[in-house]
Amino acid sequence: MQGSAGIKLPKVYRSIMEQCLQEDSTKRYRSTQEILDVFERERLCRKITVGAVASVVLAICLWAGYMLNNRTPEVILLSENGTRGKLAHVEYSITSEAESVCAVTGCEKVAKPVIEERVSINGKKYKVTQVADSAFYGNEKLSSIILPDGITSVGRKSFALCRNLQTFAFPSGITEIPVGCLHHNPSLKKVVIPEGVIRIDADAFACCTSLEEVVLPSTLESIGCGAFYDCKNLKELTIPASVHTIENFAFFGCERLEHIYNYAPKPQQVFRLFNTGNIVVHVPKGLETLYAEDENWRQYQVIGDLNTTSRPS
Repeated sequence: MQGSAGIKLPKVYRSIMEQCLQEDSTKRYRSTQEILDVFERERLCRKITVGAVASVVLAICLWAGYMLNNRTPEVILLSENGTRGKLAHVEYSITSEAESVCAVTGCEKVAKPVIEERVSINGKKYKVTQVADSAFYGNEKLSSIILPDGITSVGRKSFALCRNLQTFAFPSGITEIPVGCLHHNPSLKKVVIPEGVIRIDADAFACCTSLEEVVLPSTLESIGCGAFYDCKNLKELTIPASVHTIENFAFFGCERLEHIYNYAPKPQQVFRLFNTGNIVVHVPKGLETLYAEDENWRQYQVIGDLNTTSRPS
């Protein structure tokens, strides 16, 4: 082992550094005093000053800390075949040995679990790319979770019935919000759906009764059946021009919904979209007649006041 300048370290220094970098924390030094004891046993304390010893100890500790922080964490195996393991309350399972990728498949009931970008299973590194179906389903202690951007797929009902979930961030690489992904989460107040998402599937946010703000991306094309069903506190929503399909009951039960800003160039074909007639639908200037004459939209108050030059695309 050598220093950053390529200088070979004395044998005792190398021994100490190797001990600091032990995988098993029980085998590492518990204090700097233990390291100083090593120097004394080697009778080096008579040859170097206390200041020099302190400098060496500090350098070794900093190097050890750097190495440990940049090491891919090893999971505790949960299966005999070595394909499934647990790390810091979160379970991971290999999904493709050839591609070296794995998925989050479960979690203990904790408030703020941390999902790793990479984990080591049986000594091999795997990239975390998925959250499996129902992985966090019914986790009533869960209050906050942020998914790493390396995750490109989130499973059905993966975060459903997490009644205390307040903070949730989707990764930037997903293209679809699946069926029932976050349904029945009464503590969730805001959802930002990232650019790149094309579809919100059925019941994705149904019965999120405290949801007040939803930000839809300019890439969105379709909103599934009952996607925001019974989101009682949602008062307004902006629908990007890219949305050409809104399925039945998508916003049914949104009792406080007052304003819809719909930038679509032509009315979407919908059935029973809302269950209240007290909604003002704002559409691009010049399209108010088209919407007002459409059998699905004419029951609402239509106003052509949106500037299409600055509309969400």
